[in-house]
Amino acid sequence: MLELISGSRIVATRAGSPATVTAFSDQSTTTELGRAAARQAVQALDDENLVFPTKFPTSAFTRMRTLLQQGNPESAAQVDPELWRTEVVNQTTALSELTDKVLAAGEEIGDANANAATRGAWINAGLAAAAAILSLFFAFVVSRGIVIPLRRLTAAAGEVREELPRLVEQVATPGEGPDIELP
Repeated sequence: MLELISGSRIVATRAGSPATVTAFSDQSTTTELGRAAARQAVQALDDENLVFPTKFPTSAFTRMRTLLQQGNPESAAQVDPELWRTEVVNQTTALSELTDKVLAAGEEIGDANANAATRGAWINAGLAAAAAILSLFFAFVVSRGIVIPLRRLTAAAGEVREELPRLVEQVATPGEGPDIELP
């Protein structure tokens, strides 16, 4: 758009000042460098639905640009202001359409990545829950393996506690042996 404004200023003033012509030339160079970088970036996306417009700059546009860069009134008078504006607007429109397509493709990729991340989070949460349930199950099995023998041991200790006084009496009486019964 800056090139449109600078070029229109040169056409309107029939060549303008040398500073305006120099600024226009610099802007033209910047535009082409930007166009080349954008073309490479779109090609690097490797998406066949995203095609950089190759018809720009047109030969008419290039001819008008060259005439304006000469900076003399005769050359500037050869540029049709309406054609100049139409050429720049056509290029800008084509690039805007491509930008919209690139943004839409980026949004699709972003949505796909977000869905994949969400799916991965649910899988990880499920695995963590399964691991917690499995560890609780193993803890229960192991604790049962420990608790049951401990209960038997406690019961046996209780029987010994009840029988111990009687056994001590039997041993204390000479000639009598203890009467031990094992369950």
